[in-house]
Amino acid sequence: FTQGLETAANGYLVETSGSFPEGVSSFVRTIDPQTGQELQRVTAGMQNAQGGVFVEGISFLGDRWLASTYNDKMVLEFNHDLQFVQSHAFPYEGWGLSRSPDGHRLLATNGTEHLMTLDPRTFQALEVHTATCLGRPVPGLNELELVDNFQRRGPTLLGNIINTRLVLALDPKTAECTGVFSLDGADMETAQDNERWGYHVANGIAHNRVNNTFFVTGKNWLWLYEIRIEEEHSPSSQQSNALEGLSEYLESINLKQG
Repeated sequence: FTQGLETAANGYLVETSGSFPEGVSSFVRTIDPQTGQELQRVTAGMQNAQGGVFVEGISFLGDRWLASTYNDKMVLEFNHDLQFVQSHAFPYEGWGLSRSPDGHRLLATNGTEHLMTLDPRTFQALEVHTATCLGRPVPGLNELELVDNFQRRGPTLLGNIINTRLVLALDPKTAECTGVFSLDGADMETAQDNERWGYHVANGIAHNRVNNTFFVTGKNWLWLYEIRIEEEHSPSSQQSNALEGLSEYLESINLKQG
């Protein structure tokens, strides 16, 4: 049940999985992206008085891995080899987690339209911006990935939108969107009816810096995909589908709020 996906310095992928369905524990694991083979699985630090935590996003900052939790009010710290170090108090509901462009702070989401910049020592919010696109706030940004120079446009934050196949590109300093694309089509995982409820949605983006591709997957997807993202300079059906999907998502949010 993928919640976070990152590329480690050795080229392997680090994936977090939440404790779903009932009876399945959260874990962090490393994967060889060329074979899909699981190389390491970690569950240390994921037990609490209620039985277990629900692990969410993960990011590498400095010399440590940090993983947020859904509503357990803690961040799990691991060393560079993914050995559990300790847990830290975390005052927010955990969703996506990434690094800031300077590599000194964290970027986090909590299910609302807010993108938070956090102090990595205290996990207190230093800045809060509203994610906006097409003139509207965008709640539900889930898994996050900071790309240092996306499409030669400088630092960009990519974020899966909950319960959709959409990925939003954001300016990490202002949280204003700069683009959108959709992880659907004949070459991707077949869509299922239960995606609107979050059971099979796209979630997980990891940048492969070596050849500037992206590894993407989803919750309970059977496959991991390596894709290349190219900017569209003229209208296309896929581009229109992504924009149409984003407009429909924003409209559905307005109806719920109204």
